[in-house]
Amino acid sequence: MGCDYYIYTYLEIIHTLGVCYFQLKTKRGYYTDFFENPDDSDDDFSEEESERKIKLEKIRKEYVETILTPTKPKTIYQNKTWTVKEYESKYKTYVDTWIDGNESPHKYGNHFEDWGEKLTDFSNILIIKKVEYRIDFMSM
Repeated sequence: MGCDYYIYTYLEIIHTLGVCYFQLKTKRGYYTDFFENPDDSDDDFSEEESERKIKLEKIRKEYVETILTPTKPKTIYQNKTWTVKEYESKYKTYVDTWIDGNESPHKYGNHFEDWGEKLTDFSNILIIKKVEYRIDFMSM
């Protein structure tokens, strides 16, 4: 069974020779059954039931908009310093493995386009940001 949306997480690496993206993870998401219409199309609806449906549709739209709004990009490395010490232990290994050519930066496809030359040395990195990209299959 397919999912309702995907959330892709990338490291955006700005370096002296260009910009590249390293995909970290992909999260598959499902809208809850709460938003399914439990009513039979042959049922007669009272005014109260009709108002309830309108409220539920408004809540559903707000929920979908919230889920599909990417978080703001977060700077995790700048000026040769990790903004939080834990980021170094969490992300440096990914970047080093990628620079060494042992892992593809785009395991599941690429939603961002690299430009410039390939990153070959960690010392060339100026800024690393964690960014998200979200796709909703329900509205397609």
